[in-house]
Amino acid sequence: MPSTLNCQLVRAVPILIVFSAAVLGFTAKVSVAQEKTRPFVTDQPAFSHMTDENLRWRPCVNSALKGCEAAVIRGDPTTGPAEVFVRVQAGNVVPEIWHSTLERGLLLQGKFVGSDPQGKEFVVTPGAYWYMPAGVTHGGVRCSNEGPCLMYERYETVFDINLVDDAKTPQRR
Repeated sequence: MPSTLNCQLVRAVPILIVFSAAVLGFTAKVSVAQEKTRPFVTDQPAFSHMTDENLRWRPCVNSALKGCEAAVIRGDPTTGPAEVFVRVQAGNVVPEIWHSTLERGLLLQGKFVGSDPQGKEFVVTPGAYWYMPAGVTHGGVRCSNEGPCLMYERYETVFDINLVDDAKTPQRR
């Protein structure tokens, strides 16, 4: 009987050593990580929480965008950068437009239907992300009749909306 117990103990000791080393090693890594300096934090709140109750929806800045409203989440679109929710009512069309600033966006709700330059129809569905360099023509899409289209957009500098019909349009796609 003693030899069986002794044999089991001999097998258990390496496991305990490995387990102890893993615990001690992990603890050492945590303490080293805690010594790192924190990144610079701006004067704006580090955490923002927006709910529908505290969003201030306003008509989009260009009156040619019928059924379009926007709510600023963070920043200031008149100076940039800014983060904004944009909502287009069902059935409304976003005409071809361009901006003087880089635009990043994500479709959160609804579907946009449009045509590419060759006339082929496409559908943009929730989860679609876009990166639109300044001056690139986009739009020409209709929010489907199934419900409003809700987007999250970020602008790097002063935000503007220029219709493709304007003479100053760069006409890039």
